[in-house]
Amino acid sequence: MSDAPLRPRGAMVWDLPTRLFHWLLALTVIGAWLTGEGPRWLHVWFGLSILALVVFRLIWGVIGGRHARFRDFVRGPTAVALHLRELRDHPTAPPEAGHNAAGGWMVLIMLGLLGVQAVLGLFTDDDILFVGPLGEMLSYDTRITLTGLHRLIGAVLPWVIGLHVLAVLLYWVIRRQNLVWPMITGRKPWVSPVEVAPLPHRQGSTTLAILALAVGVAVVAAILVFGPG
Repeated sequence: MSDAPLRPRGAMVWDLPTRLFHWLLALTVIGAWLTGEGPRWLHVWFGLSILALVVFRLIWGVIGGRHARFRDFVRGPTAVALHLRELRDHPTAPPEAGHNAAGGWMVLIMLGLLGVQAVLGLFTDDDILFVGPLGEMLSYDTRITLTGLHRLIGAVLPWVIGLHVLAVLLYWVIRRQNLVWPMITGRKPWVSPVEVAPLPHRQGSTTLAILALAVGVAVVAAILVFGPG
């Protein structure tokens, strides 16, 4: 039998619904970007999927696992400045279990931009053949204005997502912390289990996650059923 020490499993930080949301959102965003110039029907479905996921995450940010909740990671600008200063001056300082102060604001910014982008997409008009699912509710001039905003945010989003990816890479280089793997397994090996309160009971967590997702799906269904298109 080997005497080599076992690699610590660390603390369970990210609940399963949070992890599934993260990767499904990544896939739908990539899909929406790839279909931005067509086929339109597929682009619309990716956009609607993003909208449902954002609605889910907003609800899960209130009722989800400890570190998925907004109150756990949304802090003021002073906390963000302190974190960035610590990252510069003390890169080996003990990390936080969930999102740090800067990462928390990145989550909010991306959720906000993606949510607004998905809503704008409902009212777009390519001035040729395509009108979004709710486009007929607005005048032609308003649709064209919102389409311009939709394209503007579409140009900004890759830079914001790129900044997020860059931050993950910097943590890997500076702090030797792979932030991708914990979003797959849920565990952060560098965080002690005694420092983190247990996540909610799996059965209760699953029920709440299904209800939150059902609300997101219901929003999309209402758009499709009651929309003028």
